[in-house]
Amino acid sequence: MKVDRRPGSGVAKIHIEDDGSYFQVSQDGGMKKLEKAKISLDDCLACSGCVTSAETVLITQQSHEELRKVLGANKTAAPDQQKLVVISVSPQSRASLAVRFQLNPTDTARKLTAFFKKIGAHYVFDTAFSRNFSLLESQREFVRRFRGQANPEQALPVLTSACPGWICYAEKTHGSTLLPHISTARSPQQVMGSLVKDFFAQQQRLTPDKVYHVTVMPCYDKKLEASRPDFFSQEHQTRDVDCVITTGEVSKLLEEEGVSLAELEPAPLDSLYVVTGRVGRAVSSPSTGCSPPGCPKGPDGWQKGPRPLTQALAASLFPRLASLGPSCASVSKMLELPTTGRWSSELTLTSHRSELPGQVVRQGGQSFASQASSRHTFKALGSMAHLRLRKQTLSNLRQRLLRGLGGQRPQHHLRPGLFPRCSSASAQEPTSHRGGGSGGYLEHVFRHAAQELFGIHVTEVTYRPLRNKDLQEVILEREGQVLLHFAAAYGFRNIQNLVQKLKRGRCPYHYVEVMACPAGCLNGGGQLKAPDTPGKELLQQVERLYGLVRTEAPEDAAGVQELYECWLQGAGSERAGRLLHTSYHAVEKAGSGLSIRW
Repeated sequence: MKVDRRPGSGVAKIHIEDDGSYFQVSQDGGMKKLEKAKISLDDCLACSGCVTSAETVLITQQSHEELRKVLGANKTAAPDQQKLVVISVSPQSRASLAVRFQLNPTDTARKLTAFFKKIGAHYVFDTAFSRNFSLLESQREFVRRFRGQANPEQALPVLTSACPGWICYAEKTHGSTLLPHISTARSPQQVMGSLVKDFFAQQQRLTPDKVYHVTVMPCYDKKLEASRPDFFSQEHQTRDVDCVITTGEVSKLLEEEGVSLAELEPAPLDSLYVVTGRVGRAVSSPSTGCSPPGCPKGPDGWQKGPRPLTQALAASLFPRLASLGPSCASVSKMLELPTTGRWSSELTLTSHRSELPGQVVRQGGQSFASQASSRHTFKALGSMAHLRLRKQTLSNLRQRLLRGLGGQRPQHHLRPGLFPRCSSASAQEPTSHRGGGSGGYLEHVFRHAAQELFGIHVTEVTYRPLRNKDLQEVILEREGQVLLHFAAAYGFRNIQNLVQKLKRGRCPYHYVEVMACPAGCLNGGGQLKAPDTPGKELLQQVERLYGLVRTEAPEDAAGVQELYECWLQGAGSERAGRLLHTSYHAVEKAGSGLSIRW
């Protein structure tokens, strides 16, 4: 903002209109409109005063207005210029919206899916799925560092990296001191960026720049994280996360559309793994060569068509069946399925051929160009495969197959090749993790380390409050000896005390879950506020609804282990390190007169 100061003009006055416009008012009453000041990402000092508050911050390409532009451009662009719009919603944002609209978490998730698809999005995912990978990588990293404590590069304590406000502060204020301690595991948002722009884009046969990925987050600092150069692809000139909107901005979108979330009809939830693993779609890039047994492939490595009916049916009923290696004939024998007769009225399997290049596909009310090859491959879009079975028939099938497997009950985990309507509960309802509203890093790493390092199974994690409710610790002892000493430090007051202990070499902890916001992510600056409800009471309501979601261990989540094998080429691989981890950089402080002590 530039104020015109002329000799003798006196003090300039600034007038602010209702629409937010600024005018300079001269002494003679004349008014001159001033340009709005814009805050770029490079201007942020990580002081927690603006970006982490609920005040409006103009950050280039990081707002719901930018999302509107992309959705609007999709409606008028040529088919080959349109983008596939994917929106990933955080569990914390979902809980905040559930409180605002007085819904349960599952209904909130389904109605949010309906809303985003109504305005033009194609897929809506839950970042709880990507958090599985972030937690698993954090667990493995801690165990590795603990075992290699003699190595200066494996510094303890390990400090979590999921909070970008904390990372920004560490890089800009205490780089050389803190960076060796920070976990390299990506946050759930950025793991989802890898999943969407790498795995999912491959499944859709799209280059990453053809997918527009939006995340809904409880915190403004997530906009900073998405804009880091580390998460930008020079090859494709695109970010892993193109746009971040806060929970409050979702509320604005609803208001601008004149929609009440509570009044929307719920839509089925999208599952990243189920969507990309439907019959007739390749389940990984051709380079990995990982696909379900029995799926014919073309020369390019992609499936040419659906698997035989009985094999596909068996895989849909018992996802682990494929790993047992039975042939299609043996499956048919176990099921004793006729291919004609009464099955024609009880079982219907339909497929649609993929479109040739240049043809336009309709999905979710939007059109976009098909990227399929000229071969007559089969493409799973929308409800491509429909399986209709009477309940009694389904029960009989399970019993027959169980007898054929010698009474061994297969585990119910999703595998590539499932029908979209024959999935586990994870595709029907949202899931979460134990350990609080900030992701549960402390609790999951603590449990895993206790078992992996000392053979101790921890059934319940007991937190001991310290100076305040945002500083707690957890200790694992055996025969009076402290084996593991963990802590959770939320808010910059506790963070600064932690940093001082580290600098003095007096930090007793092995692992610290660090979050910039007091009370953690559920209390993020981008969450919804309620003028008539005290902040503490509102937070308690959000915590209660957040805790209603079914929890599961990350290693047990459907599709996670399969994706480690098919997409990442194994845990600990070079590919897993590149897509699930990152690095940090100390930022040199620019010289400024403001830093001079007078």
